[in-house]
Amino acid sequence: PIFDAVDRRAAREARIAELLDRARTSAGQRDAVGARAALEAIVGLDAATPAVWRALCQARLEAGDEAGAGVAAEHALASLTGADRVEPLLVATTVAWRQGRTARALDLVHELQNVAPLEARGYDLEARIRVTSGDRRGAVAAIERGLARSEEHTSELQSHSDLVCRLLLEKK
Repeated sequence: PIFDAVDRRAAREARIAELLDRARTSAGQRDAVGARAALEAIVGLDAATPAVWRALCQARLEAGDEAGAGVAAEHALASLTGADRVEPLLVATTVAWRQGRTARALDLVHELQNVAPLEARGYDLEARIRVTSGDRRGAVAAIERGLARSEEHTSELQSHSDLVCRLLLEKK
């Protein structure tokens, strides 16, 4: 019986290693569907690490499953810290926004801005969320906060600010 348990554990670990290798190979070949299938199998074995959830988030997104990517991003966020949270936060924010969950999207984008204050995409995304929800002043404020956070990113953010300003003017 002891050896049976050891054999089962070894077989499970070998299967997980095989699936990880298949996911890496598929991702390297830009086969999001294949990568997703392998990563889903790992989740099915209840062996998903934060890195697996992050990879599954990306694979689902690339395979066109936005809602599934959002779920995977939320799982990744449950155990990731620091800069590792940036990409899952971007995905979770975007999915929440597109699903009409504006308050959740804004909570997530503010967390992103706290985790990565120099990440221009966080301010841009907040501005987009606010423009589409009719909060023009909030959109401009988001861009201004982003500009104030980093002079390194000024040119990139300025182009987004110009975009938001054009959108605001078109709305008038």
